[in-house]
Amino acid sequence: MISHLTETQLDGFCRQSLTVAELLAVDDHLAACESCRQRLDAALSGDASFATMQAELLADTPTAHLSFEQTADFVDGRLAGEALQMANDHLTVCLQCRAAVEDLQAFRQQVTDDLSREVQPATAETMTFWQRTKEFFNARSPIGIYATALALLIAGAWLARQLVLKKDNSQVAITQPSPTVTPSPEIAPVKLLAQLNDGGGKLVLDERGVLSGAENLPADRQQQLKQSLIEPRLTRSSALNGLGSPSASLMGGSGKAMFAVIEPVAKVLLADRPTLRWQPLAGATTYEVEVFDESFNSVLKSEHLQTTSWRVSKPLARGRVFAWQVKAIKDGQEFKAPQPPAPLARFRVLAKAEAEKIEQARAQFGTSHLLLGRLYAEAGLLDEAEREFSALEKANPDSTVPKQLLEGLRKLQR
Repeated sequence: MISHLTETQLDGFCRQSLTVAELLAVDDHLAACESCRQRLDAALSGDASFATMQAELLADTPTAHLSFEQTADFVDGRLAGEALQMANDHLTVCLQCRAAVEDLQAFRQQVTDDLSREVQPATAETMTFWQRTKEFFNARSPIGIYATALALLIAGAWLARQLVLKKDNSQVAITQPSPTVTPSPEIAPVKLLAQLNDGGGKLVLDERGVLSGAENLPADRQQQLKQSLIEPRLTRSSALNGLGSPSASLMGGSGKAMFAVIEPVAKVLLADRPTLRWQPLAGATTYEVEVFDESFNSVLKSEHLQTTSWRVSKPLARGRVFAWQVKAIKDGQEFKAPQPPAPLARFRVLAKAEAEKIEQARAQFGTSHLLLGRLYAEAGLLDEAEREFSALEKANPDSTVPKQLLEGLRKLQR
């Protein structure tokens, strides 16, 4: 005697809550038992009116049901963009496709653990199950069982695809050759062209032209440093033109009494109120200093002095050349230096734009002896440049860079 399906089995079949093994058993029984098929129709008839109303509602919309591939891709998270938006919109109005998605999600969760095990070829029994399931639901026309059939068919298609993907991945993993580790080529050390201690830091220039230690400086200043390290050579500033020779400081003198000016002679000055110095004349009681412009017009004159220096009494015009002469009074006689017919001692007051440039450089990178020394030399401020290069030589006694800079500077001072 054939044992009929229980109410629990029929209810599980309608709710699609049976396991794969239970579903196979119920399917085999329904294929042979007309009585249980009628009971199944009666159980499903309660959903018929709702399904009919839903079908009529969906008939008014142009959206078709999701295909097996679309449903599987939706569950796997493979849809994107417009395709994903279309699927979401459809699932908000179509209970059949929504039920299919939910069933496939539950089915996917159920078989996830099985997929982690070694993949086995599909058996004839498995194929018979899907064929019989499709034939069973194709043979019955109630709309109430449409969602169940659709979900099962989609689940089968999804499962088959996952099995194939896992099998293909497994084969690739087995046949893929082990990667060959190629040893990294030995990197030759970068040759250093120059390195210099400068203002508490270190400048390093390599053969690629990369300068380290001056990253905080503007690009044009870094380029100046590179040039100084590669070729420490100085050129004469145009501001020194027309000032004569420093040897003029020895001009003057009368008889055995040597009397001459000391400074400034043939120099560019940063200060616009310089201090003028001269050698003392033995026996002289007073001195008097006079400053002239380029046309030999008297610009400033000191009072009678008993010292051998005098700071000019007011600022001199920047960017202009001036000449000066000191007169000594001894035993009622006048002695001048420089002594005519030798030219007067000349100097230039640095132009305003150049003076502001120097002050800005002091504020921005005043610790760099190399950079400040180069800027001073370019402006014609040779005494200031010598001071910076001497400090650089002291910090780098074994380097040829500051030595070459000082040697070139002293040639300009002659």
